[in-house]
Amino acid sequence: MKLPIEDKVLEAIRMVWYATIYNFQPFLNTKATNLTNGLLWTTKVFNKLKKQKRIQKIGLYPFFGRMYRYNQFYEVNRMKHDKWDTFDRNPIFSLASSLAMHQSGVRDILIGFIFLYPDYEVVIKIEPIFNFDYKKYCEKNPDVDEKKVGWTYRPDAWVKLISKDNKKEYDFIIEFERTKRPMDIKMNKLEKIECLNLKECGLSHFTKFLIFFTYQQYNAYWRPIEYDEPEVKKEIEAVENRLNQLLTYAKEYPEPRYRFIPFHDFYRLNEAVWYTPEGKKVQLINL
Repeated sequence: MKLPIEDKVLEAIRMVWYATIYNFQPFLNTKATNLTNGLLWTTKVFNKLKKQKRIQKIGLYPFFGRMYRYNQFYEVNRMKHDKWDTFDRNPIFSLASSLAMHQSGVRDILIGFIFLYPDYEVVIKIEPIFNFDYKKYCEKNPDVDEKKVGWTYRPDAWVKLISKDNKKEYDFIIEFERTKRPMDIKMNKLEKIECLNLKECGLSHFTKFLIFFTYQQYNAYWRPIEYDEPEVKKEIEAVENRLNQLLTYAKEYPEPRYRFIPFHDFYRLNEAVWYTPEGKKVQLINL
Protein backbone atom coordinates (compact mmCIF):
# COMPACT_ATOMS: atom_id res chain seq x y z
CA MET A 1 0.00 0.00 0.00
CA LYS A 2 1.34 3.39 -0.99
CA LEU A 3 1.91 5.70 1.97
CA PRO A 4 0.63 9.31 1.96
CA ILE A 5 3.57 11.62 1.35
CA GLU A 6 3.35 13.00 4.92
CA ASP A 7 3.72 9.50 6.34
CA LYS A 8 6.61 8.71 4.00
CA VAL A 9 8.43 11.89 5.07
CA LEU A 10 7.74 11.15 8.73
CA GLU A 11 9.13 7.62 8.41
CA ALA A 12 12.22 8.94 6.61
CA ILE A 13 12.84 11.46 9.42
CA ARG A 14 12.55 8.66 11.96
CA MET A 15 15.04 6.53 10.01
CA VAL A 16 17.68 9.29 9.74
CA TRP A 17 16.94 10.69 13.26
CA TYR A 18 16.35 14.27 12.12
CA ALA A 19 16.20 16.32 8.92
CA THR A 20 15.41 19.72 7.41
CA ILE A 21 12.98 20.91 4.75
CA TYR A 22 15.99 21.39 2.45
CA ASN A 23 16.94 17.71 2.78
CA PHE A 24 13.65 16.59 1.22
CA GLN A 25 13.26 19.26 -1.46
CA PRO A 26 15.25 17.48 -4.23
CA PHE A 27 13.08 14.36 -3.84
CA LEU A 28 9.61 15.86 -3.35
CA ASN A 29 9.58 18.51 -6.07
CA THR A 30 11.78 17.61 -9.03
CA LYS A 31 10.05 19.78 -11.63
CA ALA A 32 10.42 23.20 -10.00
CA THR A 33 12.40 25.83 -11.92
CA ASN A 34 13.75 27.77 -8.94
CA LEU A 35 14.46 27.15 -5.26
CA THR A 36 11.55 29.26 -3.98
CA ASN A 37 9.01 27.23 -5.93
CA GLY A 38 10.91 24.04 -5.18
CA LEU A 39 10.51 24.55 -1.45
CA LEU A 40 6.77 25.29 -1.50
CA TRP A 41 5.48 21.70 -1.55
CA THR A 42 8.08 20.41 0.91
CA THR A 43 7.31 23.27 3.32
CA LYS A 44 3.61 22.48 3.04
CA VAL A 45 4.27 18.85 4.00
CA PHE A 46 6.36 19.88 7.01
CA ASN A 47 3.76 22.46 8.10
CA LYS A 48 1.09 19.77 8.06
CA LEU A 49 3.26 17.47 10.19
CA LYS A 50 3.98 20.36 12.59
CA LYS A 51 0.29 21.21 12.86
CA GLN A 52 -0.44 17.58 13.70
CA LYS A 53 2.42 17.74 16.26
CA ARG A 54 4.05 14.71 14.65
CA ILE A 55 7.44 16.44 14.37
CA GLN A 56 9.23 18.89 16.65
CA LYS A 57 12.06 21.38 16.22
CA ILE A 58 15.65 20.75 17.28
CA GLY A 59 17.62 23.76 18.48
CA LEU A 60 21.18 24.68 17.52
CA TYR A 61 23.85 25.72 20.02
CA PRO A 62 25.41 28.16 20.24
CA PHE A 63 22.48 30.04 18.72
CA PHE A 64 23.48 32.89 16.42
CA GLY A 65 20.07 34.26 15.44
CA ARG A 66 17.31 33.33 13.05
CA MET A 67 16.85 29.71 11.95
CA TYR A 68 16.35 28.98 8.28
CA ARG A 69 14.82 26.09 6.38
CA TYR A 70 18.29 24.75 5.58
CA ASN A 71 19.44 24.51 9.20
CA GLN A 72 16.20 24.06 11.13
CA PHE A 73 16.19 20.36 11.93
CA TYR A 74 13.11 18.42 12.97
CA GLU A 75 12.77 15.05 14.65
CA VAL A 76 9.76 12.81 15.12
CA ASN A 77 7.62 13.57 18.15
CA ARG A 78 7.69 10.08 19.55
CA MET A 79 4.68 10.71 21.82
CA LYS A 80 2.61 11.15 18.65
CA HIS A 81 4.17 8.18 16.86
CA ASP A 82 2.41 4.81 16.67
CA LYS A 83 5.66 2.97 17.38
CA TRP A 84 7.10 5.36 19.95
CA ASP A 85 8.25 2.49 22.15
CA THR A 86 10.52 1.12 19.38
CA PHE A 87 12.84 4.15 19.26
CA ASP A 88 16.38 3.06 20.11
CA ARG A 89 17.70 6.46 21.14
CA ASN A 90 16.84 9.42 23.33
CA PRO A 91 15.26 12.60 21.91
CA ILE A 92 17.70 15.11 20.42
CA PHE A 93 16.89 18.50 21.92
CA SER A 94 19.79 20.42 20.37
CA LEU A 95 22.58 20.08 17.81
CA ALA A 96 25.95 21.85 17.67
CA SER A 97 25.95 24.65 15.09
CA SER A 98 29.41 23.57 13.95
CA LEU A 99 28.01 20.17 12.95
CA ALA A 100 24.87 21.40 11.19
CA MET A 101 26.19 21.45 7.61
CA HIS A 102 27.87 18.06 7.92
CA GLN A 103 24.78 16.46 9.45
CA SER A 104 22.57 18.05 6.78
CA GLY A 105 24.79 16.56 4.08
CA VAL A 106 24.57 13.11 5.67
CA ARG A 107 20.75 13.41 5.65
CA ASP A 108 20.78 14.38 1.97
CA ILE A 109 22.62 11.14 1.25
CA LEU A 110 20.48 8.87 3.43
CA ILE A 111 17.18 10.33 2.22
CA GLY A 112 18.51 9.82 -1.30
CA PHE A 113 18.77 6.08 -0.64
CA ILE A 114 15.24 6.00 0.78
CA PHE A 115 13.64 7.78 -2.19
CA LEU A 116 15.83 6.56 -5.06
CA TYR A 117 15.70 2.84 -4.30
CA PRO A 118 11.94 2.28 -3.88
CA ASP A 119 12.19 -1.40 -4.81
CA TYR A 120 14.38 -2.09 -1.79
CA GLU A 121 13.82 -2.04 1.93
CA VAL A 122 16.29 0.48 3.32
CA VAL A 123 17.77 -0.15 6.76
CA ILE A 124 19.93 2.60 8.27
CA LYS A 125 22.23 2.64 11.26
CA ILE A 126 23.58 6.07 12.15
CA GLU A 127 27.24 6.39 13.19
CA PRO A 128 28.03 2.72 13.89
CA ILE A 129 31.24 2.01 15.77
CA PHE A 130 33.70 -0.60 14.48
CA ASN A 131 36.96 -1.78 15.99
CA PHE A 132 39.93 -1.90 13.66
CA ASP A 133 43.42 -3.35 13.82
CA TYR A 134 45.21 -0.47 15.52
CA LYS A 135 48.64 -2.13 15.45
CA LYS A 136 48.37 -3.01 11.75
CA TYR A 137 47.44 0.58 10.94
CA CYS A 138 50.41 2.01 12.84
CA GLU A 139 52.78 -0.50 11.23
CA LYS A 140 51.58 0.49 7.76
CA ASN A 141 51.74 4.20 8.60
CA PRO A 142 54.78 4.71 10.88
CA ASP A 143 54.69 8.50 10.51
CA VAL A 144 51.27 8.94 12.13
CA ASP A 145 50.86 10.11 15.70
CA GLU A 146 49.67 6.97 17.48
CA LYS A 147 48.00 9.03 20.21
CA LYS A 148 45.65 10.60 17.62
CA VAL A 149 44.71 7.41 15.80
CA GLY A 150 42.09 6.13 18.23
CA TRP A 151 40.88 2.57 18.60
CA THR A 152 37.69 2.70 16.58
CA TYR A 153 36.39 3.51 13.13
CA ARG A 154 33.11 5.44 13.14
CA PRO A 155 31.58 6.19 9.72
CA ASP A 156 28.56 8.43 9.20
CA ALA A 157 26.14 5.57 8.53
CA TRP A 158 25.61 1.96 7.57
CA VAL A 159 22.97 1.48 4.86
CA LYS A 160 21.55 -1.91 3.97
CA LEU A 161 19.41 -2.42 0.87
CA ILE A 162 17.24 -5.55 0.85
CA SER A 163 15.22 -6.49 -2.24
CA LYS A 164 11.51 -7.01 -1.69
CA ASP A 165 11.85 -10.70 -2.58
CA ASN A 166 14.77 -11.02 -0.09
CA LYS A 167 17.01 -12.43 -2.81
CA LYS A 168 19.46 -9.52 -2.88
CA GLU A 169 21.11 -7.67 -0.01
CA TYR A 170 23.72 -4.92 -0.17
CA ASP A 171 25.73 -3.31 2.63
CA PHE A 172 27.14 0.18 2.24
CA ILE A 173 29.26 2.16 4.69
CA ILE A 174 28.74 5.91 4.19
CA GLU A 175 31.47 8.53 4.59
CA PHE A 176 30.64 12.18 3.91
CA GLU A 177 33.98 13.97 3.61
CA ARG A 178 34.42 17.76 3.69
CA THR A 179 38.17 18.22 3.83
CA LYS A 180 40.97 20.52 2.73
CA ARG A 181 43.24 17.79 1.37
CA PRO A 182 42.29 14.58 -0.45
CA MET A 183 45.37 12.98 1.18
CA ASP A 184 43.62 13.30 4.55
CA ILE A 185 40.92 10.91 3.33
CA LYS A 186 43.54 8.38 2.31
CA MET A 187 45.25 8.47 5.70
CA ASN A 188 42.27 8.91 8.04
CA LYS A 189 39.68 6.81 6.24
CA LEU A 190 40.95 4.47 3.52
CA GLU A 191 43.91 3.25 5.55
CA LYS A 192 41.68 2.59 8.57
CA ILE A 193 39.16 0.74 6.44
CA GLU A 194 41.92 -1.52 5.14
CA CYS A 195 42.65 -2.49 8.74
CA LEU A 196 39.06 -3.55 9.51
CA ASN A 197 38.19 -7.18 10.10
CA LEU A 198 34.91 -7.17 8.17
CA LYS A 199 33.66 -10.41 9.69
CA GLU A 200 34.20 -9.17 13.24
CA CYS A 201 32.38 -5.96 12.31
CA GLY A 202 29.37 -7.94 11.10
CA LEU A 203 30.06 -6.95 7.50
CA SER A 204 30.29 -9.22 4.49
CA HIS A 205 33.25 -9.19 2.12
CA PHE A 206 30.91 -7.69 -0.49
CA THR A 207 30.42 -4.54 1.62
CA LYS A 208 31.15 -1.33 -0.27
CA PHE A 209 32.58 1.79 1.33
CA LEU A 210 31.08 4.89 -0.27
CA ILE A 211 33.06 8.13 -0.11
CA PHE A 212 30.91 11.21 -0.72
CA PHE A 213 33.49 13.88 -1.42
CA THR A 214 33.45 17.65 -1.27
CA TYR A 215 35.75 20.24 0.28
CA GLN A 216 35.37 22.69 3.15
CA GLN A 217 34.52 25.77 1.09
CA TYR A 218 31.65 24.06 -0.74
CA ASN A 219 28.22 25.06 0.58
CA ALA A 220 26.53 21.73 1.22
CA TYR A 221 23.18 23.50 1.64
CA TRP A 222 23.02 24.25 -2.08
CA ARG A 223 20.21 22.35 -3.78
CA PRO A 224 20.50 20.75 -7.25
CA ILE A 225 18.08 23.34 -8.58
CA GLU A 226 20.81 25.94 -7.95
CA TYR A 227 23.62 24.11 -9.76
CA ASP A 228 23.39 26.23 -12.92
CA GLU A 229 24.20 29.43 -11.04
CA PRO A 230 27.73 30.73 -11.87
CA GLU A 231 28.98 30.69 -8.26
CA VAL A 232 27.77 27.13 -7.73
CA LYS A 233 29.18 25.93 -11.06
CA LYS A 234 32.60 27.28 -10.07
CA GLU A 235 32.56 25.43 -6.75
CA ILE A 236 31.33 22.19 -8.32
CA GLU A 237 34.25 22.34 -10.75
CA ALA A 238 36.63 22.80 -7.80
CA VAL A 239 35.12 19.78 -6.05
CA GLU A 240 35.51 17.60 -9.14
CA ASN A 241 39.14 18.65 -9.57
CA ARG A 242 39.88 17.64 -6.00
CA LEU A 243 37.99 14.39 -6.44
CA ASN A 244 40.30 13.58 -9.35
CA GLN A 245 43.23 14.10 -6.99
CA LEU A 246 41.66 11.69 -4.51
CA LEU A 247 41.20 9.09 -7.24
CA THR A 248 44.93 9.18 -7.98
CA TYR A 249 45.51 7.99 -4.38
CA ALA A 250 42.65 5.49 -4.55
CA LYS A 251 44.09 3.40 -7.37
CA GLU A 252 46.07 1.26 -4.94
CA TYR A 253 42.94 0.10 -3.10
CA PRO A 254 40.68 -2.88 -3.98
CA GLU A 255 38.26 -2.03 -6.77
CA PRO A 256 35.25 -4.00 -5.44
CA ARG A 257 35.43 -2.38 -2.00
CA TYR A 258 35.27 1.34 -2.79
CA ARG A 259 33.09 3.78 -4.69
CA PHE A 260 33.59 7.53 -4.86
CA ILE A 261 31.08 10.22 -5.73
CA PRO A 262 31.05 14.03 -5.64
CA PHE A 263 28.65 14.98 -2.86
CA HIS A 264 26.62 17.27 -5.11
CA ASP A 265 25.35 14.18 -6.96
CA PHE A 266 23.52 12.92 -3.86
CA TYR A 267 20.20 13.18 -5.73
CA ARG A 268 21.43 10.77 -8.47
CA LEU A 269 22.50 7.76 -6.41
CA ASN A 270 20.64 5.34 -8.68
CA GLU A 271 22.53 6.54 -11.78
CA ALA A 272 25.99 5.77 -13.18
CA VAL A 273 27.68 8.60 -11.26
CA TRP A 274 29.90 6.46 -9.03
CA TYR A 275 33.66 6.22 -9.59
CA THR A 276 35.66 3.07 -9.06
CA PRO A 277 39.20 3.51 -7.67
CA GLU A 278 40.41 3.35 -11.29
CA GLY A 279 38.19 6.30 -12.21
CA LYS A 280 35.57 4.42 -14.20
CA LYS A 281 31.95 5.58 -13.85
CA VAL A 282 29.49 2.84 -12.85
CA GLN A 283 26.14 2.27 -11.20
CA LEU A 284 26.16 1.37 -7.54
CA ILE A 285 24.04 -1.73 -8.07
CA ASN A 286 22.45 -3.38 -11.07
CA LEU A 287 18.78 -2.53 -10.71
